[in-house]
Amino acid sequence: LDGLQAFLDDPARARLLPSPDALPFERIAWDPATREQRLATLAALERWSADPRSSPPVVVATARGLMTRTIPRATFAGSLIRLAPGRRTRVTDLMRSLVALGYEPQTAVSEPGHMAHRGGIADVYVPSESMPARIEWMGDEIESLRWFDPASQRSLAAAEEVTLVPAREALPAA
Repeated sequence: LDGLQAFLDDPARARLLPSPDALPFERIAWDPATREQRLATLAALERWSADPRSSPPVVVATARGLMTRTIPRATFAGSLIRLAPGRRTRVTDLMRSLVALGYEPQTAVSEPGHMAHRGGIADVYVPSESMPARIEWMGDEIESLRWFDPASQRSLAAAEEVTLVPAREALPAA
């Protein structure tokens, strides 16, 4: 992957779609890093699909990584939640949606796939992002979005928009 990145105009375009650690039909949990890389690659492909004028991601995968069953594209695209300041949504509705997308409720967000809620603030660590997002509400309206450091829990930068993707490649049937 590093060698490929050296040849690309934008090294972030290179994405890895790794094969899971478990063999087919083994009931062993996947390594979280494998899950995060696969979800980040699916999110990059969906972003490009939504805007074909952008540069497409370059996906590196083994045959087994490609053959591993994943969430259907329509389900993945239909489950994306786009948040921006000024949008109206209830925090309880968002938390319910995140649980349905495979996020795990925690007291503090420290790993991808985790979420936390206190009062008018929700923290979400989207597997396709390098940092978690903090969402603040004023009533039912999103007041601000910020990226934050999971170790110190301190805000780092404002975000104009955050797209929440599923935290798992298999979602419970609705």
